[in-house]
Amino acid sequence: MTPAGPTLDVFLAPAPSPVGRCGCGTTVESAGRVLLVDTHSGMPVCASCRPATLGALADILTRLTGLHDATPDHVRPAMLTTARSVIDALAVSAVAPERNMINDPIVVEALTSTPEECRADLQHLYVTWLTINDLFFGDALTIPTIELADLPFRLYGDYDRIGDHSSHIRINRRLVVGTHPDVIPGRRHAAGRLRLAEDILLHETVHAWQDRIIGVREPSWHGHGPIFRDRSNAIGEVLGLAPVRSNRDRGRYASRPICSGWPMVARPPGFYAAAPQTARFRSV
Repeated sequence: MTPAGPTLDVFLAPAPSPVGRCGCGTTVESAGRVLLVDTHSGMPVCASCRPATLGALADILTRLTGLHDATPDHVRPAMLTTARSVIDALAVSAVAPERNMINDPIVVEALTSTPEECRADLQHLYVTWLTINDLFFGDALTIPTIELADLPFRLYGDYDRIGDHSSHIRINRRLVVGTHPDVIPGRRHAAGRLRLAEDILLHETVHAWQDRIIGVREPSWHGHGPIFRDRSNAIGEVLGLAPVRSNRDRGRYASRPICSGWPMVARPPGFYAAAPQTARFRSV
C-alpha cells in the first residue's frame, strides 16, 4: 500500500515576507503568491517538496491574477475555491504526482502524441486550462484537445470544434520553443514564452465558450465581435486588465486595443519578458 502523503491546501499570502518554514527546514516567502500548506502541520510547502503539478497551479494562479495583495477582496474567495477544486480534479498525490496527472483519455492522447521535448509544456497548459475553466467559466466546458502545432507565423493559435462535444485548441509551437520571430529564444526566456502560451490558451478558451455554451461564433466578426469583447472584458476586470473593443467600435471606445489580440494587447509592458515590446500581437 502506498503511504498517504500530506494533505495540501492553498491560501493567499498578502504580505511579501517570510511566512514560515517547510518541514525540510527551508524558509518559504510569500511575495504576494499563492502558497501551498500541509494541513496536518499547518506549515507551508517549499518548491522542492511540493508536487510539480501543485507548484504549477500556484504559479498559474499568481500569474493570471497578478500580485494577490492587489486582488479585490470579492475575487479572493473564488480564487481559493478554484485552486481547491482544480487540486481535486487533478487528484494529485504528494507521494507520486507523476502517477496522478490528468487521466482523461483526451489528455492522455494529446500528451502521448506530443514530442517529448514539448510534453511538459503541454502538461502545464492542461493544468492552466483547468484553472481557467473553473475560475472564469464555472467548469462548464469539457476538456479540449490542446495541441502545440507548427502553425503559420502569422497565427498564434486557433480554436475549432470536434464533433458534437469536443473542442480543439492549437497554440503555435514556435512561440513556446523560441523559434518564432515575435519571441526571444533560449532557456532563460522559456518561462516568459510559456506565459504567452497561457494567454493564448485563455483567448482560445473564450472562443470555445462562445461556441459550446453560447452557440454564437460571430463569423462576420471573425470570432471577435461584441460577445467575445464583453466576455474578455469581464475576465479582464478580474485580472486587472484594461478594457478592449471590437474592430467596429468607434467613438469613445476608439482608443481601446482591439479584442482580437486579447489578452496580450491588454497586458502591461514586460509582462511576458520573452516577447519584444515591438512584437505585433496577432489576431488569435
